[in-house]
Amino acid sequence: MTSGFGAFVRGADLPHLAERPEAAAQVRAWLDEHQALVLTDVDVDPETFVALAGTLGPVRPARVRHPSLTGPAGEHLFVSVREGTSAPRAAMPDDAGHVWHVDYTFVDPPPRLSMLYAKTAPEGGSRTWFADMTRVYAALPAELKARIDGLQACHYSHPQGANELTPDTPPVPLAQRQQGVRHALVMRDDHGTPFLCLPARPDSLIDGLSEGESRALLEALWPYVFAHGQIWDYELRSGEILVWNNQKLMHKRSAWPTHEERLLWFLTTQ
Repeated sequence: MTSGFGAFVRGADLPHLAERPEAAAQVRAWLDEHQALVLTDVDVDPETFVALAGTLGPVRPARVRHPSLTGPAGEHLFVSVREGTSAPRAAMPDDAGHVWHVDYTFVDPPPRLSMLYAKTAPEGGSRTWFADMTRVYAALPAELKARIDGLQACHYSHPQGANELTPDTPPVPLAQRQQGVRHALVMRDDHGTPFLCLPARPDSLIDGLSEGESRALLEALWPYVFAHGQIWDYELRSGEILVWNNQKLMHKRSAWPTHEERLLWFLTTQ
């Protein structure tokens, strides 16, 4: 990888990782160093996937339980499945390109890690982009760091989730944008290293600032993401697990081809 963060792990004995504390510790160390890992040549069942995640941190419950998973692992896995024979002609919301975001910022704190396992991924399918928010914060000028120190943003729940907005999308009422979990614009990891935490929506509010002031501040911060985030993108392939530091890496993805089959398992850890 050319971004300065991220690494590949090939040939890992994932089914027995939970039984080998030293191996699990090594994976955690790699994540701490590289922030994102691609585990290749994976073929595990739901229980093993959840057990692997459990070696990295407490696994959070899935937002929606899928009927295809009836065992205990189904309590933790979010399933995205599409059969090619029944694929619609038009894109569905879960096929839309995403805005830059951090997963599940409606909880406090946001999940530490996100894990995406491609059981079946289309060839030439979706790409995921990442931006290293530690590098972004480090690149901010001193006056901008001082300006955002101690400020919190409201991460409100948008009716379209993390999907792209269109020019015809009606504005979200102010009262709705005032309701949500607050996160500091400057967060710190376990080592005390600061990183920037931005809300996904440009109309998000900053506590203590007006609507106009909030938008102006966010507009001043976002260019640093693209200029200094060391953005890296990756096309997830069948039999790969992508795991990343959800708090410190913002991400977005492109659309999945609607005419091809796919099966993805997703979970987060605290």
